[in-house]
Amino acid sequence: MANLAKVNQITIIDRNQRREWENEQKNTFFNGCDEYFTMYGQEMYPLYQPGQVMMCKECKNWDFIPYGNSFLIVTECLRLVRYVKKSASADHLLLVSENTFFDPIELPKTAIIGLFLIVGTIKRCEL
Repeated sequence: MANLAKVNQITIIDRNQRREWENEQKNTFFNGCDEYFTMYGQEMYPLYQPGQVMMCKECKNWDFIPYGNSFLIVTECLRLVRYVKKSASADHLLLVSENTFFDPIELPKTAIIGLFLIVGTIKRCEL
């Protein structure tokens, strides 16, 4: 950043430079995220809570799926956030909730329209 003024060893930047710095931080903090969405439901509670903003990256190559991680799984009629685990059947995925009240789901890979790895979250503490 050019044109920084120093006053008593404190660096002063103008508003445009501040916006530029903030944009750089936004682009690097969750680098490579493809989608952002708000979490709903209790299936992944307490790990993810309703109202949290979820950042995710699309998995385009399904030859290697990092099992055990949280994913957004998109089907024709469902949007699920679950742990993805290896199924007994090679053409299915086992979707497991953090909340043990919900049963695991065996989902055929052919039913999946999109698979997104959860990269991070933003949690709001107050209104």
